[in-house]
Amino acid sequence: MFNETDKPGPGAPAGSSDHKYTQSSYNVRIGGDRVVSLGDRATLFFGPGIEYWSGKAKWENFSQMRESQNVTRISLSGRLGTIMMLSDAVGFSCQIGRKLGIASATDAGRKVSSWPSSFDAAGGLVFSFGK
Repeated sequence: MFNETDKPGPGAPAGSSDHKYTQSSYNVRIGGDRVVSLGDRATLFFGPGIEYWSGKAKWENFSQMRESQNVTRISLSGRLGTIMMLSDAVGFSCQIGRKLGIASATDAGRKVSSWPSSFDAAGGLVFSFGK
């Protein structure tokens, strides 16, 4: 989810209102990772997956309010990452990935499609709750 509010500046006409932009989306990935142990505390993982993404946007107080139709994307993805345990209970994870998909939307009988691709990276804490 994301939103942005733009307030009129000193040069704007009197009575100008704030412009607001919001977007919301979600995605789900299903994959089959392979896992390789790199010692007692380190693990390497990599593998392919399929991702489904859907989202839309809304503009308020522009010349008119407008809300986009849902855009959906189905992608093939691949990722490579590591998990490094710093102790028996806490560790760090990082990964990089690549996606190639097809996106589409329909509005008033018109259909648009594209072939988006992207690169992503993530890192975070890992907690182990026992073995």
